[in-house]
Amino acid sequence: MRILWSVLVLLFVATIWSLWGPGAPAPESCDAPPWELLDQARSDGVQASEPAPRRTDGATEESPETAQGTTAETTAAVPATRSDATTTAAATLAADASGATMPPGAGTERQPFRVSWEMLGQASGHVRSDGTTDGMPRTLELLGDTWIELSGYYAPAIMAPSTDEVVFMVNRWDGCCIGLPPTPYDSALVKTRLPIDFSLQHPIRFGTMRGRLVLEPFALGGLVLELYRIEDAELLR
Repeated sequence: MRILWSVLVLLFVATIWSLWGPGAPAPESCDAPPWELLDQARSDGVQASEPAPRRTDGATEESPETAQGTTAETTAAVPATRSDATTTAAATLAADASGATMPPGAGTERQPFRVSWEMLGQASGHVRSDGTTDGMPRTLELLGDTWIELSGYYAPAIMAPSTDEVVFMVNRWDGCCIGLPPTPYDSALVKTRLPIDFSLQHPIRFGTMRGRLVLEPFALGGLVLELYRIEDAELLR
C-alpha cells in the first residue's frame, strides 16, 4: 500500500513540476516577429515618398544610370544638326576643289564674293619689280575675273567734278594731301558704269563697290604701281 501511495505522490509532484517549472527553450524562428515586419513596411513607405535630392542650381539629382538613359534617348530622338556657329563658319569660308579658301559668295554679279583688304593684301611679296608674279596665293588667282564686293574709301582718279575713274583703297585719302596714299596691295583702280559726282561730296568718302575684279600687275622703273582693277563697277552705298 505504501508503494502505491509513493508512486501516486511521485506522479503528482512530477505533474506539478512540469506545469510550473522552467520549460525547455522554444526553438528560434527564422521569420521576424510581426511587429518588426510592420515597422519595416512603414520605413519603406516613408523612403519611397521622399523627393529626390535637389542640386544647388535647382535641378533634381539623377542617378548615373538615369542620366545616361535620358542622354541616349535625347540623342536618338533629336536629329543631328549643325550649330549656328558652325553654319556661319561654313558659309563664310568655302573650300573649292583645288583646296583654296574662298570668301563668301559665288563670284557672280548677283552673288559676288565678299572680299576684304586683308585678303587682297596677301599678294604683297608675290609681284616682282618687272610686273611678273611669283607664287601668287591660289585664292587671289581664283578671284580674278569674278565679281566681288568690297568696302573702302574712294577718291577721284583725276581732278574733275565728275568722273567714272575712281581710286578705291583701305586708307582714308582725299586724292591729294589729306590721309595716307595707297599701295598696289591695298587699293584698286575702279571703272564705274556711271560717272560719280564729287562736286558736293566730302573730301573723305567711304562706300561699297561691286564689280569684276581683274588682277593685272603694272610696274614701271622697277616699282610696282598697280595690281588690282575693278571693271563695270557700281557704287552701292
